[in-house]
Amino acid sequence: MEDGELAAWFLKRNVIYQGEELSGVTELLPYQKEWIRVMTVDGSFYEVTLDRKINGVSNIYGPYPEGFEH
Repeated sequence: MEDGELAAWFLKRNVIYQGEELSGVTELLPYQKEWIRVMTVDGSFYEVTLDRKINGVSNIYGPYPEGFEH
């Protein structure tokens, strides 16, 4: 499973996921490939941090509203 697919898979099984339809995934930073942004069709998004050593996640944050930046 690719990183984006794995991030979406874990998000859909997490208690913070609100059932939105997902529209895509992207890396947050080119030098931090384990940080994945999972976008929804309404423009909001979640941020998922993968841990490939255990094929799991270390963090899931969100949902953030469209246009949010930190």
